[in-house]
Amino acid sequence: MLKNLKISTRLTIMLAFFLLGLLIVGVMGLYSSGKLNKSMRSIYDERMIPTLHLYAIHTANLNNSLAISRALVEPENIAQYIQEIESNKSLIDNEWKKYMMILERDAKDKKEDEMFIELFVEARRRYFEEGIKPAVAAMRANNLPEVQRIQKEHIFPLAFPLHESLNILINMETHEAVLAHEDGESLFRNIRLISFTTIILSVALGGALGFSVIRGVNRSVNELHNVMAQMTADGNISARAKVYSKDEIGLVTGEFNVLLDNINNLSELKRVFDNLDEGMVFIDPLRRVIAINKAACHLLGRDGDAVLNKLCPDIFRGMDCAKDCKKHDHCTRISDAEHEGRFQDTSVQRPDEVVIGLHMMAIGLPSKGSLIFRGINW
Repeated sequence: MLKNLKISTRLTIMLAFFLLGLLIVGVMGLYSSGKLNKSMRSIYDERMIPTLHLYAIHTANLNNSLAISRALVEPENIAQYIQEIESNKSLIDNEWKKYMMILERDAKDKKEDEMFIELFVEARRRYFEEGIKPAVAAMRANNLPEVQRIQKEHIFPLAFPLHESLNILINMETHEAVLAHEDGESLFRNIRLISFTTIILSVALGGALGFSVIRGVNRSVNELHNVMAQMTADGNISARAKVYSKDEIGLVTGEFNVLLDNINNLSELKRVFDNLDEGMVFIDPLRRVIAINKAACHLLGRDGDAVLNKLCPDIFRGMDCAKDCKKHDHCTRISDAEHEGRFQDTSVQRPDEVVIGLHMMAIGLPSKGSLIFRGINW
């Protein structure tokens, strides 16, 4: 099928497919870059930042427990530790507010995580109301035994469910981040597969079209070269080039064969022309001899190659019409041929000064004229 397409069509298809492939790969690359960037941004904004807020809360809670323990060891710095606990409480409230604002943007996550959020809120409330708040009050009263009791009976037992519920939220956010990352990887793999497929198809089709063009051109050109080489070597014009396709080179090959046919026909005509008994001379509108056969050369005593492109008056010296040639820029005998159309007697002086009589008839042809004659004694 490809060999019947024009070379220009095959090259156009190949170029178009390559450009389309590059466009698809480029667009998919930009699209994938945008999607991956959005996915990574989503992981950061929707998963990593919330996780950071939860870790900040987790760290602040641990610092509160540590501040109470250090207050028992360093009672002289108890005011500093009270301030640190209050600062941590503000930090926890602020981080939790930010975390909840992020969840508000995603109603689906809010609905799914509501149970875990309520679990953490309740654990945090109990940890603060039953543990941290009474411990801070005892610290303000400088009642260290009471602080130690509250730490042992409330803070330590309530810290476990608090940290457990917080870890559930952190693990949940981490799991969502992993899922988002897997979605990004899946998207990347799909786009990479599409890109590879497009590239492979582009290379395959481009290679097939390119091979088709190269093979077709080489085969046809070699065929033409072989035929021309054979004609040059032995002068045989009967050989013909094989037509392998219907493209431009195939059309040129067919026209070349037609040209050889015409040349062959002309060769046959030339043999007939040279073997006529009557002399025949063709002249152009400027009265120059463009063809002469052997009989004419014999009658006129001229060499054929020597008279080609010579003016008619120089060849037919002594003819009655030679005088008209000096007055006109065309052959009057041929101009009058349409009116006469018969043989007329005339005389011609040969190069050896012998004057011969001829029966001559002029015939007007498109873009040239023909003079046909025979000797009077024939």
